[in-house]
Amino acid sequence: MSVSACVDGNAYTGLTVGADGSLTLPQSGRVITVGLPITATAKTLPLDLGQPPQFARRKRVSKVYATLYNSAGLGVSTNDGKTFHSLDDQGVAAGRTAPNPYNKTGPQKSDLITGLTMRIPSPNWTQSGQITFQTTNPLPVTISTVSVDVEVGN
Repeated sequence: MSVSACVDGNAYTGLTVGADGSLTLPQSGRVITVGLPITATAKTLPLDLGQPPQFARRKRVSKVYATLYNSAGLGVSTNDGKTFHSLDDQGVAAGRTAPNPYNKTGPQKSDLITGLTMRIPSPNWTQSGQITFQTTNPLPVTISTVSVDVEVGN
């Protein structure tokens, strides 16, 4: 059986449980969580932009703001999950001089972030204007608030 583990904030996937139920971890740690691998997904309701009703008009989410609490490894999509943009590396979306809030020290090591993050997603027009958040890593995620900049078309 294949499992995922979070060992002191390091994400490990594809670990194999032995026939006797034993598991060898890549590193020792103080806080260890092991479980079956999952894909955690959260999707917002369709955007309702008020009076007059705008549900039939096409919308483009140009920026996504999310307030996170002790979170890592989260991606955001505005095209129904076809393309995810990591909130780990805000890159040019937050400005060239913006620090990476995760302060990564290894390929799978992330410090937890608490605070406001911003991402510019793929430009696409949809009628719903829904946003999808997703993680496949065995890392904690708590989304406190979501806000968007949106453009309305025909």
